[in-house]
Amino acid sequence: MVKVYKKRILIVTDFKSSIGGIETYLDDLKKILDQNDYKVQIIWVEGHINFFKKIFYLILSFFNFWAPTILKKEIAIFRPDIVWFHSVSKYWWWKVFEGLDEFWWEVWAMYHDWTLFAPFAGEVYDLKDIPRIWSKQEFLSKLKRPNFFKKMYAQAKFWRNSKIRDALLRWVDKHIVPSEFMVDVLSNWGANPARTYVLPHFAKNLKTV
Repeated sequence: MVKVYKKRILIVTDFKSSIGGIETYLDDLKKILDQNDYKVQIIWVEGHINFFKKIFYLILSFFNFWAPTILKKEIAIFRPDIVWFHSVSKYWWWKVFEGLDEFWWEVWAMYHDWTLFAPFAGEVYDLKDIPRIWSKQEFLSKLKRPNFFKKMYAQAKFWRNSKIRDALLRWVDKHIVPSEFMVDVLSNWGANPARTYVLPHFAKNLKTV
């Protein structure tokens, strides 16, 4: 008998190696969705990711022209009902989003941490460390102990994150955040609150996805 799945979900993220909370979350997410009759496939960079590879892929994310072709090939093979983006700032290029709403699938984006919102996610200790509006001046004002290299990196990151932000706001059907207060953060970032949904970490609620 051919198994009938509720939905086919293609998860897009940067890395496979369990280098942080996002990767661990996705391992558990796939197990839970599989147990509840969803067909799940994850597309990510294969192989072990150490610190130097992480930096390499971060730099590559500014110029990753072939990323849209890779993603569209996976979509054509897997034919998902949902394309669900998770971490997309350390490898995937912003142009992977273009045209995704022209077909039958829904496009979702999950925001796990402050990477897209602040100069350095590891330096966010309070909501005051998050820009209230999306502007270069506000973004750079959140730098802590700035030096020449941090300023140069932050300016490049603002440009890249602005490209990612514009693509997410244009092409994504559902913005998913892990807590209520992130709804306001995402709204300040420009997302429509009516298209923002709270899915707490973790995951009794995944049966209703």
